[in-house]
Amino acid sequence: MTGVCNRAATLAVEASAVGAACELARAFAADAGLGDATGARLCIIVEELVTNLVEHTGLTATDGLTLVLGSDGREVTLTLTDTGPPFDPRVSPPPGKLPPERGGGAGLAMVQAWAHVESYVRAGGINRLALRLTPGS
Repeated sequence: MTGVCNRAATLAVEASAVGAACELARAFAADAGLGDATGARLCIIVEELVTNLVEHTGLTATDGLTLVLGSDGREVTLTLTDTGPPFDPRVSPPPGKLPPERGGGAGLAMVQAWAHVESYVRAGGINRLALRLTPGS
């Protein structure tokens, strides 16, 4: 990692948000000097979280989500804010209890394996999920 780097975007909750969020994550990974493996994991985590918001929350393009990525040179932080229904990934159903045609929760399992959930808070109808990744771990 090269050092301090921050990127943020507010996106409409629609199919194009997934691609836009992934592009933000790729640009951030390059700017932060994350390396191929950590950059790929970050992109997959962002893709899974935003895809879940787009496909499973009932939110529409008039609703927004905010994605903030940061690096202090040692760790990467990811904060996702949205107005969807409450969802704390730490207490979600384990993989295999979800429809297998939708991956059976495999994406969320990757998020949980590759990142540490620092916090999940719902206040005033807004969800705020904060994760931390340590490159190389």
